[in-house]
Amino acid sequence: MTQQQPSSSCWLCIQDINNILNSGEVPNLMRPEDLEEIAGIIRPVLQAQGRAPTKLAIQAAFVDRVQQHLHLVLCMSPVGDAFR
Repeated sequence: MTQQQPSSSCWLCIQDINNILNSGEVPNLMRPEDLEEIAGIIRPVLQAQGRAPTKLAIQAAFVDRVQQHLHLVLCMSPVGDAFR
């Protein structure tokens, strides 16, 4: 394999970056235990705002917070003629 041919793990990484840039989240990134911990943190925030802490509202509030505070830096190597 050459450097111009991405490996399958590289392709998955590119898909994850695409998902982050387009929707702000990566599907199936977290385990159910992680989601329960997040829900425990977000639930009081929603209740303080007077919003019902439904599963959908908790997920939406979490994604909103991540989108507001996440900064993404992409670094690429200029290997090959296509990048020069």
